[in-house]
Amino acid sequence: GLGYANPSDGFDDFMGIAQKTGASPIITVNYGSGTAAEAAAWVKYANVTKHYGIKYWELGNEIPGDGTYGSQWEHEEKPKGATTYANNIADYITQMKAVDPSIKVGAVLTTYNSWPDGLVASKYGDTADWNTTVLKRDGANLDFVIIHYYPTSNSETSLLTQYQNIASLISHTRAEIKQYAGGNASNVQIMITETDSSYEYDSVPAALYAADSYMTFLQNGVDNIDWWDLHNGPGGKPETID
Repeated sequence: GLGYANPSDGFDDFMGIAQKTGASPIITVNYGSGTAAEAAAWVKYANVTKHYGIKYWELGNEIPGDGTYGSQWEHEEKPKGATTYANNIADYITQMKAVDPSIKVGAVLTTYNSWPDGLVASKYGDTADWNTTVLKRDGANLDFVIIHYYPTSNSETSLLTQYQNIASLISHTRAEIKQYAGGNASNVQIMITETDSSYEYDSVPAALYAADSYMTFLQNGVDNIDWWDLHNGPGGKPETID
């Protein structure tokens, strides 16, 4: 989405904060208007030139929201479709790991039981849904998969039960990985790189939900949880600041 970009808050500034706090950042490379060569150059700058040692790299953000299934909030200059994404990221993985074989790369998946999970974009040449297509093509070479989870609530009472959906969400995702990623399946981590309460964001119930959410995700074996939006406050829908 569109937004203000502080010119004195570039990548090196961001990494300065990460290093001072001892954080291990996850960097999202540009898929929508970028190239595999651009992503590889970023890895080279970060880890070869600057010696940041960044381990985790996401291959785009919420790519199924690029119009493949109708609704579009992500900028996309490549042809749409899961097949296109799956084929393109194979090249991203090859070029990025050629620069630094120690990095871990992750692909965007759809979230179980949430749009557009299970849909097939046949108009763009797909013969299966997003997760099946991506995991069949790239599962052998992926280090992690990316899930964004926003619960649906219209009351505080409802919000406080939403953590109960997490176990099935993760088990279903693991089953897909196991089915399609072959011998690499046990190595594929699950990263929750966006989640929040989706209701009364800055409230006591949301804080209670956050505690339940984090612990339930961790109990079910995910390796990362990023809370959207920790400091800025929810000024609008999440896609307005992606």
